[in-house]
Amino acid sequence: MLKRLLGNEFVINVAKLVSGTTLAQAIPFLALPLITRLFTPSDFASLEQFIMLVEILVIPATLKYEFAIMQPKHNEDAKQLLYFVLLFCFSVSLLYSLIGFFAAPKAAEMFNNPDALWFIPLVGVGVFLAGINLGFNYWFSRQKRYGLLASTKVIETSTAEGSKIGFWYGGFRNLGLVYGFLTGRLLMTATYITRYIKGTSAAFSGFNGKRMRALLKEFSEYPRYTTLGSFFGRATAWLHIFMFSIYFEPVVGFIALARRLAFAPLNIISLSFSQVFYQKISEVNDSRKLQKIYDMALRPLLVFGVVIIIVVYLLPDNTFSFVFGEKWGMAQPYVEILIFWFVANFISTCFAFILLRLNKQKQMLQLDIAHFILVFLSIYVGILSNWDAISTLKLFASVQAGYYAFMIWLGRYYVKEFAYQNNLDSEEDDQ
Repeated sequence: MLKRLLGNEFVINVAKLVSGTTLAQAIPFLALPLITRLFTPSDFASLEQFIMLVEILVIPATLKYEFAIMQPKHNEDAKQLLYFVLLFCFSVSLLYSLIGFFAAPKAAEMFNNPDALWFIPLVGVGVFLAGINLGFNYWFSRQKRYGLLASTKVIETSTAEGSKIGFWYGGFRNLGLVYGFLTGRLLMTATYITRYIKGTSAAFSGFNGKRMRALLKEFSEYPRYTTLGSFFGRATAWLHIFMFSIYFEPVVGFIALARRLAFAPLNIISLSFSQVFYQKISEVNDSRKLQKIYDMALRPLLVFGVVIIIVVYLLPDNTFSFVFGEKWGMAQPYVEILIFWFVANFISTCFAFILLRLNKQKQMLQLDIAHFILVFLSIYVGILSNWDAISTLKLFASVQAGYYAFMIWLGRYYVKEFAYQNNLDSEEDDQ
């Protein structure tokens, strides 16, 4: 049924991205038992803190104009938006690098992590690479080059995991995970740029400042609403790492492993699905068809989520000690607690673009702010109540799972409202 609604091309494109994503995630998953034996939970905490800063700070570095790359009718206009993302991100990243150099000592003290003194100045580099990759990701999505996007994910993860092991044996043991992560991103960036130059006529020529300013104004809802909302959304997704680094620092490495095992693979799959889903629903004008698409796509995702939760709880108690080493045995309860949030987030993210399609940017901003407040309070209650890390994490995960379950329902509600309103408008036109 879903295939009939969306078309064979949609299914093929999702399959390309998901297959590439599956392989891309299989590489770090298979390498993880070796890497956990080389690096300590503290090293994983450093990587998690570094990625947290990059993922949050890249949002104001692009102003979310990468979303707009999908929308112009003409490629030349889309190219102007791509130029803006690249140039603006470069400028902002330079500023981040300068700030990071001076802020590193304070960050190391706040995170209770001496290694932050060395990785904080590299955050600007990480943001620049992330911003470039976002811009090209949406450019190639616009061109429907999903095979390229899938293969590039494989290149990134294989390079990153190999580099992490190489850096450890090369003597860079404390920050080998961070350096490996950046190496993977660097090769991913080089791949995108090379393919863009080969596949685009006059690739980096044709810069038109006047046309760019007109396009930035036309799509100004992204910096006005989506940027702030995305910033709150991303900050919310990483807030537990920030606050646990300050108040419960010894457990951050275990949370990081839980995210590597479940959250990251599910998140990449959902982003792959949503990326193709967004491109497809942008072409759908029939409101009733849009509602059917949402409903039919939701059912298999719910089943898949339930299966994931069951698998996690069927794992024997000593699974983590056996697979990842004795020092990681304590991580298993963290996965069991967080898996409900991971699954709810996975399903919700698959449909995240439906609110953009329905022009609900203002509502998205309000929801993102409310979400941030709820998550902050869920952790802060545990801190004020002198709860331990596990108890605080349980409250946090419950709030997260509840919020994303609400977002799944809300997306369906807005789609039904959209269909109902369109039916009313059609009836009025007929009269």
